[in-house]
Amino acid sequence: MTDKKRLIFIDLLRGWALIVMIEVHVFNSMLSPQFRASSWFPFLNFVNGLVAPSFLFVSGFAFILASRSKLPQFKEYGEVFKRQIGRIFLIFVVGYSLHLPFLSIHKVMLRFNTKEWLDFMNVDVLQCIAVGLTLLFASRMFIKKEANHLAFIILSGAVFVMAAPLLWLIDFRNYMPLFFANYINPMGGSLFPLFPWLGFMLAGAATAYFYLQAKEGNKEEEFKKRITLIGIISIVIGHLTLIESLPFFIRMHRPNWLFFVLRLGYVFVFLAMCIYYEEKKHTKKSFVLDMSRESLLVYWLHLQVLFRKVWNNSSIESAVKNDFGLMQCIASTIGLIVLMLFAARAWSKVKRDYPMTSKWIFWGVFALGALIFFLA
Repeated sequence: MTDKKRLIFIDLLRGWALIVMIEVHVFNSMLSPQFRASSWFPFLNFVNGLVAPSFLFVSGFAFILASRSKLPQFKEYGEVFKRQIGRIFLIFVVGYSLHLPFLSIHKVMLRFNTKEWLDFMNVDVLQCIAVGLTLLFASRMFIKKEANHLAFIILSGAVFVMAAPLLWLIDFRNYMPLFFANYINPMGGSLFPLFPWLGFMLAGAATAYFYLQAKEGNKEEEFKKRITLIGIISIVIGHLTLIESLPFFIRMHRPNWLFFVLRLGYVFVFLAMCIYYEEKKHTKKSFVLDMSRESLLVYWLHLQVLFRKVWNNSSIESAVKNDFGLMQCIASTIGLIVLMLFAARAWSKVKRDYPMTSKWIFWGVFALGALIFFLA
């Protein structure tokens, strides 16, 4: 989305998802095991589990908004089409680069053990987003009518959610290369296989269409109330059916449609809260928006800071070794958020004030990284 066409509430939702994501990675990599037995930790763990659905949802929502005005240019197969393909490819590259323990192809070839190869081929949120963008982009190119595209998105989303329980029972490593099997289920170690996680991204895309329809019909207030109500009902149904002591309990192995409905309900409520907040505060500038608008940079950089081995074959995560207390983790989270905020604002300013220079910097860093990787 260009700055003129951005929806603040979507940027707010993505920004808060990024901020909580930083907390997730800090606490998971630094918090001492003794605190995981505390009464508050299951609650924190559940909240942390809402980050990925929110991030995926926003990615689908944002694509529909951004692509609507660009569709004629996409079909010219010109510069705009190439930029979209390039962005999807970049997300794939960044996603897999985060799984590289060494920034050297020589070390990769000589020192990669079986576990590291398995870790490298795991599917994470970025790979899931890249596949989702590919599906949305390709289907939008070939399906002319928006109503038909919306129907395709809803049907596809239902397939990714409803087929997941069955597909999670099959070891696809016996039938295809691990690289592809990891996209179907977690048996190879993937945290975010397409089934069911792509369902959240497609739900975001479908919701964007419903929002655009509401906006064109001057029914934005009705849209806001509707997603709030749907979100609350989904949350109530989801929780009631997961509590064994209640008569509503349904015993279903994960993943299942209730897993999806419960988390999507929370995402709808978060989205509604961001809409209400934007309407009340008329937010135009905030640190959350700054983080959101450089989301890929923040996503990549905070993981590099935490997990990249840069000295003595050690990273911050391996140095701490899950030995921090609660206050140390909170302080580390705040510190990393502040660092990411400075990085996001600096890069945003360079792109705004020196657009050509920012392109040279981006490609220079990309080329330098590739040079180091292939020659080191």
